Amino acid sequence: MSAAEIAAYPPLLINGTLDTTYLGGLGQSDGVYRRIPYGVPKLFYEASNAGHKVWGGPEDANRYVGQLAPAFQKTFLDGDTHWAEFLDRPPLYVATFESAHLPN
Repeated sequence: MSAAEIAAYPPLLINGTLDTTYLGGLGQSDGVYRRIPYGVPKLFYEASNAGHKVWGGPEDANRYVGQLAPAFQKTFLDGDTHWAEFLDRPPLYVATFESAHLPN
């Protein structure tokens, strides 16, 4: 996939530190995040003390998963940059949080 194709579908990576599956909490997501080409909007949130189903529902791990996921989708799928203000680092339950090239 080219950088232009990836930029058309910005990636949101969410996982939990207790997830031992591929792209789980064993550090694999870090490498994926870093390999996304420069300039592509991206966000990586690793929730502390959460397992594989961290993304399963709005509050499966914590309420911040339920905040970040729809805000990212509204921003990039609907083009509604009003939602970008909700893509900030959660104040709690964070093992890793990185983002780049998000709208202001």
